[in-house]
Amino acid sequence: MSYNLSSVPKLQFFDNDGNPLVGGKLYTYAAGTTTPLATYTDSTGATPNTNPIILDSRGEANVWLAAQSYKFVLKTSTDSTIWTVDNVSNAINVSQILANSGTAGAPPYSFSADTDTGVYLPTVGQLGLTANGTPFLRGSATAMTFGQSGGANDVDVTHYGDYTLTGDMQFNSGYGSAAVAYGCRAWINFNGTGTPAARGSGNVSSITDNGIGDYTLNFTVSMPDTNYAICGVAYASTGLAAGIFVTQPATIAFNTGSVRIGVRDASGLYDGTYINVAVFR
Repeated sequence: MSYNLSSVPKLQFFDNDGNPLVGGKLYTYAAGTTTPLATYTDSTGATPNTNPIILDSRGEANVWLAAQSYKFVLKTSTDSTIWTVDNVSNAINVSQILANSGTAGAPPYSFSADTDTGVYLPTVGQLGLTANGTPFLRGSATAMTFGQSGGANDVDVTHYGDYTLTGDMQFNSGYGSAAVAYGCRAWINFNGTGTPAARGSGNVSSITDNGIGDYTLNFTVSMPDTNYAICGVAYASTGLAAGIFVTQPATIAFNTGSVRIGVRDASGLYDGTYINVAVFR
């Protein structure tokens, strides 16, 4: 358990001889002006002090400030000025400030003119920013989310480089038109001879060799449906080139978790040395 220094419970004032300023008067104004600015009797701000504040028999008073800067003018009971201090505020200097977690609609650190805009704690180890009660940024040591909490257009940035988009990504062509952007959902460059081996890939977990020129590419993350498109090229070490598309149902099949392809040239199916496939959705 940690403990914090108490704020000053009462203010006490003294005359020029160092005696408690009994019956003294504390005038409070907006900083830099002679416009009266209220102080309050307690932390709720429900009851304003009189202005001037009349000090008690110990020269004391309860003085709670609003989130503004003040000018204080201290006078004797007969209105002789003792001192004037401008730009007095409720700022404090402590090593740590603790607040409750709050919510997106009621952040603990906000603004008097906009109480549902500010900083809050969505969960332990995460910091959130909210505007008009709607979260727009949440971050931790390993991830950052832009957008509403769980919203359709959230963008998650994880591990300082991996991006996850919930909903459709939009792009603007630069000519005033915005449209949904589509991307390559999987790709692979592999050697189809002998035991098939990938040189490089994305979202392809393994290759199944079904026979000569017949392969199944297994996705790490499944496609949302089977209505994706594939494209690619293959060639043998001799340099013969051919597309990967074949018409026989036995050698092409679209599944959410995999796609089966056939590699052939004019002579028929063959094991390509370089086979390059991309999947778009």
